[in-house]
Amino acid sequence: MLKKSISLKLALCLSLGFIGNEVMAQDVIMTIADTDYKVTVDENTQAGKLFLNSLPLTLSFENFGSNERIAYLPKRLDMDSYDSHLSVKRGDMTYYVPWGNLAVFRKAYSSPSDLAPIGSMPENAISALEKSGDSEVSFKIK
Repeated sequence: MLKKSISLKLALCLSLGFIGNEVMAQDVIMTIADTDYKVTVDENTQAGKLFLNSLPLTLSFENFGSNERIAYLPKRLDMDSYDSHLSVKRGDMTYYVPWGNLAVFRKAYSSPSDLAPIGSMPENAISALEKSGDSEVSFKIK
């Protein structure tokens, strides 16, 4: 009976998308030129939750130096706290708090401050974003 009870609780937790305090990541569809790419948004972060709440979105990205593709959100995310130092890798999506923009990293970078983690994208998605120029890029919940 105890085994059955534990199995039922585990199944319920998995079906609700969490175990304990861990929330599973949310898949989001990024569309560039009629092609869909799966990106992952971390629901455990404040920026990730706020980004999900702002979807659907259509943005225009631009290069910021050789390391980032950035897009300005139509409305700033209401961030009341964030990591003061964040090391990012290729494909990481972050929110740059002072400017209110989404930043997707093209290569690893150790940020001095002001970046809040949102999620990540696989290689095919980051490659498409690098080649997208000023084309519209849409995000929606899968």
